[in-house]
Formats: sequence, structure tokens, C-alpha cells
Amino acid sequence: MKVIFGLALFLGSTSFAAQLGKVIVESANVLEFPKSGANMISSVKKNSVLQVSNLATEGFYKARLPSGDLGWISGNDIFVMPMDNAGSQSPATQEEAPKKKEEKREDPDEFWGDRTRIQIGYGMKYTLYGGLSDYFPKVDGLNYGQTISAEIQRKWFYLLYWAVRVEMNSAQTGDQQISATTIQRIKEFSVPIQLGVLIHPIHTRKFRIGLGAYLGASVVSYTEVEQEVSSVSNSVKYSSIDPLGSGVVQVSYGLTKALGIFGEFDYRYHVTGEQSATSVLGTIPGFQIDYSSYFMKVGLELRL
Repeated sequence: MKVIFGLALFLGSTSFAAQLGKVIVESANVLEFPKSGANMISSVKKNSVLQVSNLATEGFYKARLPSGDLGWISGNDIFVMPMDNAGSQSPATQEEAPKKKEEKREDPDEFWGDRTRIQIGYGMKYTLYGGLSDYFPKVDGLNYGQTISAEIQRKWFYLLYWAVRVEMNSAQTGDQQISATTIQRIKEFSVPIQLGVLIHPIHTRKFRIGLGAYLGASVVSYTEVEQEVSSVSNSVKYSSIDPLGSGVVQVSYGLTKALGIFGEFDYRYHVTGEQSATSVLGTIPGFQIDYSSYFMKVGLELRL
């Protein structure tokens, strides 16, 4: 009788409307007392929403069952829904327990676009000649010029890209004093096409560093050597298809999801085939020119 009287007193003095609990296990046991070994008086199925007490007693919440009976449910079996600022729960909260917020793992490719990068660049270059024939004395001077490039990079797998690059290069030396009576100038123009492979060992949301190797040829290329001897000019111009190879370090930074900027440093080596030409002074013996070129380039990058 004392137990029944105590339950009736609790029912009359405690309000259950202020807090709800949702069953999160397949079947939750409802006990007579807030102890693990207490008698089970009922059970409730998963996703059932019950009125529960504001505070837990020894890990159990007092709950009102759909039948109106009272019992105790373990706090491990229910999710107590949060209150709003007014001290009651919103209808949406009463319908379902909030899901744990999933942490979104940032994928760099979500910012850098899918698989294709298009680069348009402009830069400066200088060329160191390895040597000329006996007719044209060796000149270890720098040949300054400019380059314009367009490149398509396509993702191969993971951080590896293949690339196709087309450039237009031009350069020339200033007046080089070969002897007391001879001044020499060299002009160069070329349109190289190269295929390459790049890997990005540093790869973050906005910042990348790529290392690449390229092989190709200058499909249009000519070198013109001008000599002025005692005020008499002599010019020899030849064209050829020159094989070449390049090593590249490229740094990219994303401005938006689709647009970025890049900077690049290239080292390039190529050599002409054996050349001969005829000038006003007669036939010039065959010769070849070795080139070591260095490029500094910046530009825009479009990512698709």
C-alpha cells in the first residue's frame, strides 16, 4: 500500500510535459524501481517517444508509458531530447532524435575541380649556347627572350597528371664583340610541342607543388647568326626540327573553385641537327648548336 501511495503522490506532483525521451534500442525494459535487478513491468519498442523525468536517478529516468503507467528506463536505452529556449521541445525534435553531425572530410579535389586543368602563361627565358662551329666563334653569352605557352593537364590517377604543352619562344643576344673588327648577334624563334607527366607531392585545398618531365620537339625553329666585319654584314639563317627535353617545378594557388594562378621554373636542353648554309661569303661548313635554356613563367589556370 505504501508503494502505491508513493506512486500516486509522484504522479500528482511531477510534470512530464517538459522533457521527452526517445527509445534508441530495439526493446527497452521498463522496471518497477530504478535498479538493474528490479522487476520488469513492461517494455517499449525502438523510436517510441515517452514523457520522462527531468533528472535521472541512479542512471534511470522515470517514464510515463502510453498506457499511462509509470516505470523506470535506463538512460542508456533512451535519448533525452534537448529543450528549446522556452523550456519546451520543438515539434520537429519530438518527431525524431537528432542525428550525430557527421564531420565532413575536406577533399582537395572538391576545390580544385574534377580532372582537367588549362594553363595560359607568359614568361621570360634566357639561353646559354654550348658552342658554335669554327666559322661562328663560341659564345657563352646569355640570349634573353620571352615565351607564351598554353597547356592542358589531365588527371591520370591519384596525384599524377599527363600534359600537352605548346609554346612560342623568341630571343636574341645583344651585340657581342668577337674581335676588334667583328660583332656578332644571334636570334632565335621556335614553336615547341611537348608531352609531359607531372606529380603533385604537395596537394592541399588551395596550394599545390608539381614536379614534371617533358619531351618534345620544336616543329618550327630557326636560328639566325649575324656578323658584322669591318662594317660589312653577313647573315646566315637556318631552320630545323629540334628534339628537346624539360624539367619543371610548378606552384599553383587557387583563387576560386574554377580559377587559379601558377608560377613555373623550367630547365630545358635541346640541340640542332647538323646544319649547313650558304651565305654571300660562300658555303659555311656544317655545324650544330647546343642550347641550355631557363624559363620563369607565370599565368592563369582554369580547372574543370
